[in-house]
This record gives sequence, C-alpha cells and structure tokens, in this order.
Amino acid sequence: MFSSRSPGPKSVPPAENPLLLETAVSLAKKIRSREAKCEEVIKSYIDRIQHVNFIINAVVADRFEEAQEQARDIDTVLDAGDPNNLYPVESMPLLGVPFTAKEAFAIKGLPNTSGLVARKDIVSTSDATVVTYLRQAGAIPLAVTNCSELCMWYESSNNVYGTTNNAYNTGRIVGGSSGIVSNQGQFPNAVGQRTEFLVTGPMCRFAEDLLPMLKIMAGPSTVQLKLEEKVDLKALNFYSIEDDGGSWLCTAVDPELKQAQKMVVTHVEKELGVKVQEVKMEKLKYSFQIWSAMMSESADNQTFCELMSHNESNPVNPYKEFVKWMFGKSEHTLPAIGLGMTEKVTQLTTEQNKNFIKMCANLKTEFENMLGEKGILFYPSHPKPAPKHNAPLLTPFNFAYTGIFNVLGFPVTQVPLGLGSEGVPLGLQVVALPYNDHMTLAVAVELEKAFGGWVNPGRVEEPGDL
Repeated sequence: MFSSRSPGPKSVPPAENPLLLETAVSLAKKIRSREAKCEEVIKSYIDRIQHVNFIINAVVADRFEEAQEQARDIDTVLDAGDPNNLYPVESMPLLGVPFTAKEAFAIKGLPNTSGLVARKDIVSTSDATVVTYLRQAGAIPLAVTNCSELCMWYESSNNVYGTTNNAYNTGRIVGGSSGIVSNQGQFPNAVGQRTEFLVTGPMCRFAEDLLPMLKIMAGPSTVQLKLEEKVDLKALNFYSIEDDGGSWLCTAVDPELKQAQKMVVTHVEKELGVKVQEVKMEKLKYSFQIWSAMMSESADNQTFCELMSHNESNPVNPYKEFVKWMFGKSEHTLPAIGLGMTEKVTQLTTEQNKNFIKMCANLKTEFENMLGEKGILFYPSHPKPAPKHNAPLLTPFNFAYTGIFNVLGFPVTQVPLGLGSEGVPLGLQVVALPYNDHMTLAVAVELEKAFGGWVNPGRVEEPGDL
C-alpha cells in the first residue's frame, strides 16, 4: 500500500500568463480599453484552473462554457463601442473580471452542498445575494470552490468533494475570509444573533482589489462604511499584541510568525514615524470560551447536529456516527462528528455562559477604549503557518485567534507577509473597530508594498528575495 517512490508535497507551477498576474481593477480597465479581450481573460483563468486543479482540488464545479459565452457577448458590444451604453463603468466597474465563490454560496446551475452528503443532489436555482451584486458589477462567475463540511472547520475537506491542498505545499491545508457582506443564499445560513458572527468578505491576491470588491459585495451596507474616506496612515494609532496570553487550549505562536509581526511593527515605526504600542489583553486567553458562549447564546439557533442531518426534527447522533466512521460507514467527516460530540459534552452551563458573555462585553469595551476611531491592532492570524493535513484535529481551538474578532464584531483584514522557511505564507491580521474597514484595507495596501504581498506559487526565489 505504501511506496518510498510516492511523490511528496509540492507546490503548483507558477502562473506565467501575464493576464493572471494583473489585479482585478487593472483587468477591468484593459478589457474596456480593448487592450485585452474579455474572452482571452476568461480563457486564461480557465486554462490555469485546468492546469493546477488536479493538484490542489480547489474548484469542485464550474460553468466554463457559460462564462466564455458571456465574455464573447461583452467583447461584441465593446468592439462596437458600446453604442447603447449597456456596460456603464460607474455601475459595472468589474466588467469581464472572473471570480469564484465558495460552494456554500449559491450560483445558479451549480451545486450547493456545503460539503454535506445529504445535500449532494442539490443544485442552485438562483444566485446568492453577494453573487448577484458581483454579476451586476460586470464580474463573471467561473466556478465554486471547496469548503469544510458545513463550513465549520478550518480544513477544506468533506465527503462530497474530498480535500483541498495548499498551492504552496500540497501537504498543507488552506484557509478562508470574512466581512460585512450579506450571507443570503449561503448554506448553512445563520439565524438570530449568529448573523453578526457568520460573515462574508472578499479574498483577493492583491490588496488594491479589496476595497472595490468590498464596496460591491456589501451592497446597501456600504453606506455604513467609510470606504471613500482617504486614510492618513501617519494619523493612526498602532497597537500590537503578540499572542493570546497563553491559553491552554491554543498552541504557542510560531517564532517565525512573531518575527514577521515584529518586522511589521519596525516598518510602521520607521516609515510612518509613529510609535506602535505593545499591549496585552488578559481576556484574550479565554477567546475560545468567549466564542463558544456567544455562539450558543441565542436559543433559536440550530444545533450543529441538526445541520448535519439536514433535518431539524431528527438531529444526527454524533456518537453513533463516530462508531460508523471507525468502520468507514459514516457520511460525515471526523471533524464534523467531533464538533457534534463537543457540542453535546461541553455545552456551558447557563452561569458559565453568562460569565463569558459578560467577559466578551468587557473585552469589547477594553478594545473600544484602546483603539478609538483611529486605532489599528496587529495580531497573529493563527498560531502556526498553514498546518499539515489533519493536524487541526490535534489543535482544534487554534481558530480562536480569528474567531474572537467575529464575536466582538470587529473588521479584520488578513495580510500575507511573504513565505516562511517552510515555503508557506506568513501573515498577520489587521484589526479596527466596526465600520473602519477603510483603515484596515489602507494598512493592507501599505504592508503589501513593503513586504511583497501575494507570492506566485512555485516561483523560484532569487538570492536576496524577501
């Protein structure tokens, strides 16, 4: 069954077509100016997906033919000079730009299982709200991508589509993102207070694309944001917290990640001429407990076991499923079964819930008092760089580093900081108070300029590259 000749982890080959290395903003301009044909752009992305997807298993269903047809229609109109102004730039800033969405989001004609075997035959008959907004802006959906079972685990693996591999190292897992965007048309969708915690946002290779994408995806919610407001980085107050203070539930932050964060602090102090204050927040030590209490606060929420069964009146028995899993008979993944069991055995008492909910409110107040309307916080994205496959089973609570800001309701921008010694991306999260996304996005642009941002997977770095 095993062979020493089996290939080890590898990265995907680098993207070489110049169109694949353009920002979305740049592509849209080139399509309008006719420097590039829309069909050419769409085909370049389809070719790239077909070239690498057998390695990483990211795309699980596509609409390539429909996308190419849409692209040809756009080219026909633009080649004629768009005499009827069918594609106004003001309302369609992403004309012809391709995008993908998590399979948990509905795209008409594509599956919408969220990795749940019980939903394997479900095909979307309409678009999720966020997909509608992107289409209205001229963007073209290409495909849907993999997720964990019911989107409740931080490894994209399920029994419908299998496991997704990291593009930089196929032996590692992949990650996700969030923001102030409608979840309508996503399964599972949140109800009650959880609508404030289950949020959606753009994931882009280039920081330049984040703000225009967020403006489109947020729809009417954009009015709550200040995305048109110019940000003076030198007028901001910066803070840095190097870890959660030593929670016994989470692993220690990797030294490389700490060093990357220190490099960011040094850059900000040197280039912006400001002082970054190193602070500690004792309550962060209880991030998972706070997250768990806040997630279970609303009495009208479905349990995870109910979601697993896709039938509220007949929830899955996770203990029975575990026995079935041991014999290869369960339709569910081990992480999903484990989450179901955890839900059963570690439900907090009402008194414990009250204590941690109160702690959440106090922690939020502490952050509000510290950050104010001009404050930016640097905090680790995760205790470790991209873990190996299945490793999250041994460190299930490490997600609390991001989960805590979901329940606090703070906007976060995840920023890549180049590759570490293991060949996978390093990074940190940039945090601000609600509706200050424009500040975190501006900081992301600055850090991309300083540290290079997204790295083309498989690129051979020359000596001296940083």
